[in-house]
Amino acid sequence: MVTRRGEHRLPKSRKSVCAIGAAASNFLILDLPTMEPPFDPIAPLREALEASPDNIPLRRHLADQLGRLERFEEAEAEYRDLLGRTPEDDGLRLALAQAYLGQGKAG
Repeated sequence: MVTRRGEHRLPKSRKSVCAIGAAASNFLILDLPTMEPPFDPIAPLREALEASPDNIPLRRHLADQLGRLERFEEAEAEYRDLLGRTPEDDGLRLALAQAYLGQGKAG
């Protein structure tokens, strides 16, 4: 509640608290059936790879992002694919090792 001087006070009665709660609930209505599912930040990268499947830098970016998102199994698959295309890349070997670590496959 706001007094004449603009100071805030807590309501003294339970009835006032209920009225405030009822008024506030009008602002918290969510239309759950029409809400969109959570956005997958990887989806646009996968779509781009569908259009350009041999794009090595794009595939590397996808694999790195999967690793950052701790989606290590998916990152492993992408790093393996990349190593099949560019087996001399030591950075890919290191990134694959990090994906293994993230999955607990280190031994």
